[in-house]
Amino acid sequence: MAKIIGEDFKRDEQKQQEEALAKCKEMVTKLGLKMKPLAARYDSETHHFTIFFRAEERVDFRELVWKLRHSLKAQVELRQIGPRDEAKLIGGIGKCGYPLCCQSFLGDFASVSIKMAKEQGLALNPMKISGVCGRLLCCLSYESKDYAEAKKIPKSDQEISAPIDKATVDNIANDNNRDLSPS
Repeated sequence: MAKIIGEDFKRDEQKQQEEALAKCKEMVTKLGLKMKPLAARYDSETHHFTIFFRAEERVDFRELVWKLRHSLKAQVELRQIGPRDEAKLIGGIGKCGYPLCCQSFLGDFASVSIKMAKEQGLALNPMKISGVCGRLLCCLSYESKDYAEAKKIPKSDQEISAPIDKATVDNIANDNNRDLSPS
């Protein structure tokens, strides 16, 4: 019985969020604001709506908040978010075929640079190294440290200093070329 009540409560909350988002979109259109409402969250304890939106430039939404408060009969907060947060909020499938990292497990967004793509030997084609949010792929930062460490490994025929003497690297061991058959 308690489970049914909880499901009804969630369904009712979901309906309120959808109605609030629809009302916000309608009012944004009527007021001619250059913004895109994305999602609404409702906190039943405080009777408070938080509506997330995207906008390319600063938007004066005071009139919108005032109208939404009266229409929804609740406190309303509008929160502008960036492209990465939009992708996290809306979700989707990444180029790898898995759900977006930001939606499934990524808590904070690490700094990602074009230098990371260069270090990994990736083509610097924006279409190939950008995520659905239009920013550089977050996963470029996952292996960045490994690629930096790999650059420190000496190459064949490179002279290195050892604690006792100088030496020349003869051959780099490669696990893929090892003969693992029993002797």
